[in-house]
Amino acid sequence: MDIKFLDEEGDKYDKGITKEEAHELMLSDIKDLQEYLDKFLHDNSIVLNQHQYDALISFTFLAGISWLVEYTDLRNILTSGNITYEKMHREFMEWLMINKKREKDVYRRRMDELDIFFYGAYKTDFDRPIPDWFYDETRYGE
Repeated sequence: MDIKFLDEEGDKYDKGITKEEAHELMLSDIKDLQEYLDKFLHDNSIVLNQHQYDALISFTFLAGISWLVEYTDLRNILTSGNITYEKMHREFMEWLMINKKREKDVYRRRMDELDIFFYGAYKTDFDRPIPDWFYDETRYGE
């Protein structure tokens, strides 16, 4: 079975890749993300539990590293040490877009990441209800 995969150049894997190749690429990407996150945590003297670290790796895998290298609210929350569910929830809900469109599955993933970060609950809730505000294009996450 081939898996379609788009790299940064857009064409390196245009003929598809195997499951094994996809797995190796994912592990390589995660290793790169870990290096960025480890540097951010070290430089800011932030100590996390394993489940908090895992949640941020998951978040960064889809959202990208921009929150680690630019001054974002998420970065500020973590460096302040004043980490609350309300603050993290609000910030995670700012990161729901793919191709300038809010995605239900990204919302569910963000909620799963919050569950991991705060409760160490490693579960995926595919049936998690979508809140009404999600459909209001004039509002950001709440």
